[in-house]
Amino acid sequence: GRRKPPANLEQVDIIHDLPDELKQDLGPENLIPLPDVITFQYDYQAAVVRLLRHVQKKYVHRSPGDAAESGEPNAEPASEESTPEEGLSRTIEPQAAATTAGGPVASTTTVPTEAIADGTNGAVDGGSPAIDRARPMIVIAPKPWAMPSCEAAPGLLAYVWLSKYGDHLPLYRQEEICRRYGVNFSRSTTCGWMMELGEVLQPLWRRIVEEVLASRVIHTDDTRVQLQDPATGHRSTARFWNYLGDEEHALTVVEFTRTHERVGPATFLAGYRGYLQADAYNGYDGLYLPSGGAIIEVGCWQHARKRYKEAAKSDVRALCALAFIKSMYAVEERIRKLRRTEWSTLTLDERAARIVEIRQRETAPILKSFREWIDKTVGNTLPKSDLGEAFRYTLNQWEALNQFTQCGLLAIDNNVSERAHRGIAIGRNNWKFVGSERGGRAAAIHFSLIASCKRNAVEPHAYLVDILKRLPSTAESELADLMPNRWKPRTST
Repeated sequence: GRRKPPANLEQVDIIHDLPDELKQDLGPENLIPLPDVITFQYDYQAAVVRLLRHVQKKYVHRSPGDAAESGEPNAEPASEESTPEEGLSRTIEPQAAATTAGGPVASTTTVPTEAIADGTNGAVDGGSPAIDRARPMIVIAPKPWAMPSCEAAPGLLAYVWLSKYGDHLPLYRQEEICRRYGVNFSRSTTCGWMMELGEVLQPLWRRIVEEVLASRVIHTDDTRVQLQDPATGHRSTARFWNYLGDEEHALTVVEFTRTHERVGPATFLAGYRGYLQADAYNGYDGLYLPSGGAIIEVGCWQHARKRYKEAAKSDVRALCALAFIKSMYAVEERIRKLRRTEWSTLTLDERAARIVEIRQRETAPILKSFREWIDKTVGNTLPKSDLGEAFRYTLNQWEALNQFTQCGLLAIDNNVSERAHRGIAIGRNNWKFVGSERGGRAAAIHFSLIASCKRNAVEPHAYLVDILKRLPSTAESELADLMPNRWKPRTST
């Protein structure tokens, strides 16, 4: 049958009754009411672009001495064009609340002109602006969100953000859509919005990076993207890397690098301690060996299986290898069912202990038989044949491929990381390339937040709208509360 409608949708009741003429013909006294027949339909209302008219209250603050000398407490303030020598500071629109050791300071004050002139903004020892309340100043109420000077409000920013980086809709198509609503935002304008948004979200992204690096297990993979040189227009192949935290740190980080060199993951994972599940890219070897065992290599059986599947086209002996691998995946399928049912109330470590028991009892003997079969067969196989290449991959990665049987926190393959790149793979078929290195870094931040929202069943549009309003008043030490795995929408009072 049909699924029940989601409880969060707005519900509009439409009452259908018999026409009055028919009621009269049948006789109202003869009609006995029965329980109503209730059915549901889903409707769609086209998006509406609204114009927000901001009215920022503006005041002149005069020192008590000035007011006493004038004898006119309610005198009109001096003109904005008056010079500092005439007694007024420059008009300043505060951007956000400053934070001091004693708590937030209201951002509805301005900084004296002299402080602006010397570039300090009146800051004392790197703290909040030092305000001389004995001097006249002009005060303007701020817009309380992260990008107050942007032409787009949080709702429109979130729409453009999610449409491109979540729904893979290029900016030039969004330009055409907005034109249908009677407004015209060029793609260069919306591109600038996304660049600025990436810079605003960067502190939160860094906090997410710290959270992922605290994981005991990290899955990682990379995918290609075309990078266009903004000066020459020439394109080169760059990379997006993803890093997926474990269940206790259910967040995804995407990072952009100009090349496929190991310096990218080496820099990101510097200082990491735990399991790293990845493909057999040789760049990771420079991480495992220098770490002295702090980073433990975990292999991917799906990569091995692909090689045997390709080899089976020319050598039927590869089917035997596929049978061994299929038997191991059958054990993993039973484990997944137990996780959803009998083990659903167990803690993460309790579940991990039971998974190790099953793998040692059932998977380890399969691996032992598989290795014995490989040792017997590899001598009768051409090294450069497809089957020979599959054997070489398996033997070179044997210790890493067996690692998942020793720890119940690990998976048999790295599929979760490869699936996390699916959105980028679909999107690049539409937007084709990133226009600069700065654009690649901004895109990585946006992909990170959207992927993390999906992992935690958070609606991305509502999430971004909310955090853009909360970021200005959130101290850096409290940014963790805005991460998708901890975020709670504010309830209206």
